[in-house]
Amino acid sequence: INAEYMGAGNNLLASLPASLSTLPNLSKLVLSGNMLSEIPPSMFQMPRLTFLDISQNKFTVLPDAIGALSNRMVTLFLANNELTVLPACLKKFSKLQRFSMKGNPLEESGDNGGIVMALQHIVDANDGLFQN
Repeated sequence: INAEYMGAGNNLLASLPASLSTLPNLSKLVLSGNMLSEIPPSMFQMPRLTFLDISQNKFTVLPDAIGALSNRMVTLFLANNELTVLPACLKKFSKLQRFSMKGNPLEESGDNGGIVMALQHIVDANDGLFQN
């Protein structure tokens, strides 16, 4: 399969097959409105993935493996999950233009504030859209 886009939103998916990561040309992945609480680490190794929407799922944490996307991710939507902590690796997403994390119960403690500020700075520098 040579797919560049996959839309699997609003399907009540609770898990993803690891084989999804074998789509070498996939650049846009929409998984919003499901019941996902984790993503196989292999998903973050997709060489062309630049757009990821995992909004409206059940994520409480993001794996550190998401850092593998830092040099290519342009759009990252995390809104309306159950995230309390953001991984520090998000500070390195230098190409990010659109980012949303609204509707998550982020903890006030820890490095969340610094990560959010860094993300906003990156998105602003790229003339993008930041939703907190």
